[in-house]
Amino acid sequence: MHLIIVPGIALFFYTILFLALTAAKKDRLIYNFMAMIIYFILWTAGSVMMRAQLYPGVIFWCKLSIFGMFGIPIAYYEFIRTYLGDKGKFRQRIFVVLVIICWILLLSDQLLSDPKVIHINNMATFDFNTTFWMIIPIGYVIFVAITVVQKLIHSIKQKGHTINDYIPMMIGIVVLTFGTLASTIPAIGKYPIDTCSGIVNALCLLYTLYKQRLFNMTLVISRGAAYLLTGGVLLLFSANVIQPVVDVLSVTFPFLQDYITTIVVLLFSLLTCAIFFFLKWFIDLLFIKEDQKQAQLLRNYSANIASCLELKEICKELVDVIKEAMETTQIMLCLKTEREYQTVYCSSTLTRKNFTMIESNPCIQYLKQTKRSSVMKAFRQSVWYKSMWENEKHALEMMQIDCMVPLLSENELIGILFLSHKTKPYSTSELTFLDSLASISAIAINNAYLYQSVYEKASSDHLTGLLNREFFFREVEKVFLLPHESIIMAILNIDDFSLYNELYGRTQGDHALQSIAQILKAAFKNNQVLMARYSGKEFAILFYDIDLLSVKRKIKMVIDQIHKQNELDSAKWKKIMTLSVGIGIYPFASSSMQELITNTEMAVFTAKQNGKNRTVVYTMEEIVNRQEEIKEDTRNVYAQYAPTISALTAAIDVKDHYTFHHSANVAQYATILAKALGLNKEHIELIRQAALLHDIGKIGIPEDLLNKKGKLTDDEYRLIQTHVENSISIIRHLPSLDYVIPAVLGHHERWDGKGYPRGLRGDENPIAARCICVADTFDAMTTKRSYRDPLPLSTAIDEIKKGANTQFDPKLANLFVQLIEEGKIQVLQEYDE
Repeated sequence: MHLIIVPGIALFFYTILFLALTAAKKDRLIYNFMAMIIYFILWTAGSVMMRAQLYPGVIFWCKLSIFGMFGIPIAYYEFIRTYLGDKGKFRQRIFVVLVIICWILLLSDQLLSDPKVIHINNMATFDFNTTFWMIIPIGYVIFVAITVVQKLIHSIKQKGHTINDYIPMMIGIVVLTFGTLASTIPAIGKYPIDTCSGIVNALCLLYTLYKQRLFNMTLVISRGAAYLLTGGVLLLFSANVIQPVVDVLSVTFPFLQDYITTIVVLLFSLLTCAIFFFLKWFIDLLFIKEDQKQAQLLRNYSANIASCLELKEICKELVDVIKEAMETTQIMLCLKTEREYQTVYCSSTLTRKNFTMIESNPCIQYLKQTKRSSVMKAFRQSVWYKSMWENEKHALEMMQIDCMVPLLSENELIGILFLSHKTKPYSTSELTFLDSLASISAIAINNAYLYQSVYEKASSDHLTGLLNREFFFREVEKVFLLPHESIIMAILNIDDFSLYNELYGRTQGDHALQSIAQILKAAFKNNQVLMARYSGKEFAILFYDIDLLSVKRKIKMVIDQIHKQNELDSAKWKKIMTLSVGIGIYPFASSSMQELITNTEMAVFTAKQNGKNRTVVYTMEEIVNRQEEIKEDTRNVYAQYAPTISALTAAIDVKDHYTFHHSANVAQYATILAKALGLNKEHIELIRQAALLHDIGKIGIPEDLLNKKGKLTDDEYRLIQTHVENSISIIRHLPSLDYVIPAVLGHHERWDGKGYPRGLRGDENPIAARCICVADTFDAMTTKRSYRDPLPLSTAIDEIKKGANTQFDPKLANLFVQLIEEGKIQVLQEYDE
């Protein structure tokens, strides 16, 4: 047999392997492996060229082969050092010095004599003699081998790796070391035993990398091209082996002379099949493209969660794609909180949803270190498993965990997938698929966390951590879009909070707000409610699908907790903090979201007016009951504001007599409408007062413009419109009357949103303002103006009807017309200049 065959096959193998590595995703580990393959190529190429006796001669190719052989140990050491994450450089420097010495000795002909070509039976062999200096390369090789083994053992003991991870690698080291040392013996060195050991070592390393899923190999050439090259190798092999086999059989078994050809063909066919199927298996193992189903699942999954920021939806997509890709029935996802990993999603109702794992658990540390999927069999062989408490092991055994998949984001373990009840063992491709899936999921989950964090900052009140007013209204709108049996809103107003701040300072006031917020969070943490800081001293709670009695009971519990907090306060001299609570109900006492909010605020106002430190529900029965309980002198609480209102209306009368009488008429019409609508007494009184003051801002409008008999210009009309802002500017300086501001501000808004000053649409405008709007328009039409005479009643009624759904709330417009027709509203005597 020509001894060129073995190194020739090795050279072909290393070349194909190097080409495959060029197509792989590269990192430092892959580059080190490629450097080692280059030294293998130099080694085997020199051996092939030397045995072929090609130009420039046997001596040159022999030295090139040995040069590559000396480079392999240090390249191997660098590869192992990178693989294990070792950062020590002392031995590395020693090995660099040793390999340079070996190369110098080689080039100066101090290691071995020049090889002599010996022809025996038309076969070329090589003879050479080694020198004493050969002890240096031998020591260098042994030193590297011992160091590599030491590092592997240290990794197994200290870093929790299992010995099964390194068995193929250790076998390769032993084979390569003995093969290299044996080649230095003249009697053995003439055979390509060193090349064979190099092939075995390379295969062992490649298998280790593949099993550890450190990279996915994909050949640049197709699988068919790889098989074609394999056929070429078999053809070359057969051309050089058949004749020697025939010669051996003819000499050894002369009696089989007539059957030698048949026997050789049969043996060679069996050998060819064995080699072919082995190479086919090996090529498929290394170079087959990623399974099409898994690749498609990954693409679909990436597309589905690319724009998803909802954590629950991401978890569902993740579990679904795993169930579709492999035969596993139970999947549990745990995500990191402050100190532990908590279950957030389960694929089965039978799975323990309360499962948690503290961050110091050895299982967590194992996954942080390995940074890849791990089957339980491998984990049980690690030192991390052995360091677990028995109850921790029992928890994993109870769930029958088969595989653990870490979710890493920027080297931080943000979650773990636990898979169980798989019918077949996990293959390397499945574990690689899970790692890819985990990488995509970690990014999506991290994005969801970032979005949630930003959303919470934008939606939360910075002091209390509850929703702020704007986002509370957004969430309330979402609740109203879904079907619910009932929706109940409660507003908790701290009594005399301004005084509290004045007495104890704003820092103590902030602490009080935070304390109440904590009580609310604790009281409703297991309930479906929305909680917000509604204003500086108010908290809002929205309940749904719950009865009024339960809500009142829960509110009482909160108030009791606040009272207890007052009692526990070390500063006994502090003012006792009380709450006025208003409750509104949909759909029983409110017909829309805006009306629910208005009614709830009105209930708070009622509680304040009736002595504070009480709870009022916005229903007629509750108001009546409440009125029976309060003292006689509190029934006409609005009387205290009468002097102020009288003074303001008197000021209007001095400036413009029409506006004075117009406001009185509007107040009377709006009051009748509010009563017919079924509003409570306080709400009706609020509407009356707001109607009296709705045009107070006309004090700031020139008299000649107010009494102009012709059509207003655009500029004049815009000036007239400013009376709304003028009214608010006057009223806001009177704290006792600030509750009428929303009604005054909205009396020129329209149902279709085309009014002024804010362009509110529908029930965005408070119902008090909508009542005044109808009354204001009706009185303007039925009284004499500076530019026209009063319109007939029928015309005014027609205009009211025509304005329903555009200018007016259709419900109020129809009710107002009905009241006119029933005689409950009559045109008041007009003012005659």
